[in-house]
Amino acid sequence: MNYSLSRLVIFFICVTLANVVALCKDDFETQFNQGKQLYIQSKYTEAMATLMPLTKETKGNNYVQASQYYYALAAFKDKKMQEAYYMLLQLTQKYGKWKDIEEAYYLVAVVSFELKKNRYALNFLKDRTATLQNDIEDLKVYYLSKLQPLDTLIALQNAYSKDLVMAKVLASRLQQLKPINEKQNMLLQYLVQEYKLKLNTAPANTKEIKTVYNVATLFPFMVATNDFEGYTKNNSYVADLYLGMKEALDTLKTEGININLYAYDTEKDNGKLASLLQSVELKNADLLVGPLLPSQAVAVGQYARQNVVSTVNPISNNSKLFDQNDFVYLFQPSLEIQAGQVAQLVKKQWFNKEKTKAAIYFGESPRDSLLAKYYRDSLLAQKIQVPIFEKLKKDKLFKLSSNLSDSTKLKGYTHVFVASNEEIIAATVISALEKSMNPIPVITRAEWLQLTTLNLEQLQKRNVHFMYPEFIDYSSILVKKFKENFAAKYNVLPSQYVYMGYDLMYYFAHVMKENGTNLKAAFTKPSAKRAIFLSAINFTNSNSNTYLPIVKFEEMKLKVVNPMEY
Repeated sequence: MNYSLSRLVIFFICVTLANVVALCKDDFETQFNQGKQLYIQSKYTEAMATLMPLTKETKGNNYVQASQYYYALAAFKDKKMQEAYYMLLQLTQKYGKWKDIEEAYYLVAVVSFELKKNRYALNFLKDRTATLQNDIEDLKVYYLSKLQPLDTLIALQNAYSKDLVMAKVLASRLQQLKPINEKQNMLLQYLVQEYKLKLNTAPANTKEIKTVYNVATLFPFMVATNDFEGYTKNNSYVADLYLGMKEALDTLKTEGININLYAYDTEKDNGKLASLLQSVELKNADLLVGPLLPSQAVAVGQYARQNVVSTVNPISNNSKLFDQNDFVYLFQPSLEIQAGQVAQLVKKQWFNKEKTKAAIYFGESPRDSLLAKYYRDSLLAQKIQVPIFEKLKKDKLFKLSSNLSDSTKLKGYTHVFVASNEEIIAATVISALEKSMNPIPVITRAEWLQLTTLNLEQLQKRNVHFMYPEFIDYSSILVKKFKENFAAKYNVLPSQYVYMGYDLMYYFAHVMKENGTNLKAAFTKPSAKRAIFLSAINFTNSNSNTYLPIVKFEEMKLKVVNPMEY
């Protein structure tokens, strides 16, 4: 959505207010400028609060329309889409002759697309000024290209049959299907003839099903040779991922799936990676796995798109990696997915007439605040209030302790969410709840299980739930058997990365066996599968694994409380 944000930012810079003559001009102008400055500083919530009084007609207030627009723009940037939407509706319906109303229509269309109100968005874009047409076309292509399922786009195109851009997008989507059925092919040919389209001749990810697939790993092995057969303690998690993938090959072979697994050492050198991406042998890969270093992700993503080959990142949960790049996939659930999964659990299990609120606390790291923000948005979408949304500093935890140790302060709350793995924060939460004897559930990261100041009995008694993407049931017979065989072979116990590598290879090998290398088309169909060691994997209509195991202790053993429904 970078292009649309750029468009809006350019407009923001260019807009000026002139000829403001009013009795209280200085007061209105001062407040408007304050709101504008808060927006510039990315303090969107504060900007909205400052601009809100100016959005109402008052004698002498000539900033109504501009305030409504900037209020909506701040809400949009803060991902408060409903608030932005309703403010823009008021602006466009009541002030249709505002000098910059075209920009307001453009913004309300963007917001409508974000809210999945696709028909409203298309209606808002009708009959706009010629100066916006290029931006409007880009906007349509961006959102319609991502629309799922394909039948929704087909229905929209039928309803807006005069829209040439939509016809082009639909034709492009149909062209990428492999296999394409007779009905879809007939529709494609109709679009080409009716709209006189020239089909994209660039290579599409429509490779046929093969008898053998080549999988290339782009990992920073940091070894001097290409011998990755044995186990090395240097850079162990990297070796573990690879060996886990390698261990899956024999099982796959017995199931009729043949994989050639190749290891490429990216080291920690972007120059070395660039050299690898230019090699001839890498172009034979049907699937790339990696990279593991964030600094190398963009280059591999670009290579994947240019060479029409999918790439899977085993460890990242950053959804920006696949933003506008359908060839990049995350084996881990993205932070947005994790937030949504937890919110669904809360709505289903704890939300009722007496309990409608949630408390969110988060640490000082960017990852903590990002997860907390995504989670707040997910709760609000589920109609769960979030009166407490507080950033925690390790040296100032008195308020946290006071709130949690007083059970009356959490009356009406469904749970407490803590986005931090800091030991002092975890200890403060558990200690305060023990003082209050409050049974309110706590949801947090699985890293708490590694903290030495907490014991399992405390975690079970305090009803702590853990977001645990890598959860493995070590008590299962299958896991125990694999552990024995792996230890005998490599003289070391398998880490969680071994199990992750195994399940990654096993899952994607089966997807390719059933669908070929066109993962985009494969994941438009139901793609949830039971994993061998992990709980489950699901990429249905997503570039990220959409299943997050949430676990808690029962009888001193971890149990998944949201098992995948097949």
